[in-house]
Amino acid sequence: MDNQEFNNPPKLLLALIDSFNQPMWIVDKIGNVLMNAKAEEYSKKGFDIAVHSADLSVGCTKLVTHFGKNFKLNKRDINHGTNSCLCTLESAEDPIQRLKDSSKRLQKVLNAI
Repeated sequence: MDNQEFNNPPKLLLALIDSFNQPMWIVDKIGNVLMNAKAEEYSKKGFDIAVHSADLSVGCTKLVTHFGKNFKLNKRDINHGTNSCLCTLESAEDPIQRLKDSSKRLQKVLNAI
């Protein structure tokens, strides 16, 4: 039985990172990027993945702003032999602001009772 997915490791790797519901990409030392669909969406909307990835050291996290929203960008080493890193982008909502918004919603509900 010939399964093309296993004969083509990049396809299998893309399928794996596409299974995550957050922007995620793999970048190597040369600057080649392999990204999932979510990361592609951000890239098409102007988020410069290559620049943000190059600016961040391996094993570190930084806050970035894109279209007025704050995100945490993480960069981790995959394996020392591959010279590649996995980058993830996740929402970094301000916890104090979230608490204030939650309190306002609770106050509205209590006032309605």
